[in-house]
Amino acid sequence: MNHRIPFFATKCDMIRLLNCFSEMFCFPIIYVKTGNFENNIIPIYHKIDSIPNLGLLSSDNHCSECYLIMKNNEVIVKNELTSSDKKHIYSIFASQNLNSIVFYPSGFDNNSTCLIHGQISLISNSSDSKDMFNVIKKCIRRQFTDVRGWYIGEEASQIYGKVRFVTISANEPIEYDFKI
Repeated sequence: MNHRIPFFATKCDMIRLLNCFSEMFCFPIIYVKTGNFENNIIPIYHKIDSIPNLGLLSSDNHCSECYLIMKNNEVIVKNELTSSDKKHIYSIFASQNLNSIVFYPSGFDNNSTCLIHGQISLISNSSDSKDMFNVIKKCIRRQFTDVRGWYIGEEASQIYGKVRFVTISANEPIEYDFKI
């Protein structure tokens, strides 16, 4: 079983995909931003189109932004850490939230010359995670085109050739770009 779905998608492609997923999954879902936070207010979004700057990657790198997709009633596991300067830091890790799938958005780099790939990953063998992953696989297979195991959104396919399709970083050499 492949536990990773790599894709190239625009904001519109991702909204269509994840709205399809929400409708098919039959449970309200949330998107939880992962990472470290200086306060105990963790960014949680109830709709895909409410995620700020969806379709734009701030670091020009794949996996620069990460969200957990989970049921709305799922308890979010977070860690409270103390930094070297005695500040409290709150962390959300995918590996500790086992009833979720991981969503790394695809997006344009800062210059809008590259579309950097995203991915959806299964990191747990929990039944909830597997169910969500199977539903998202059905949605992506219906809406995206499979090119050698990489999924291309409809709008993304229309801009192929006008922008680079980047697999890791906008700074990588052009010969490593994804070719259709």
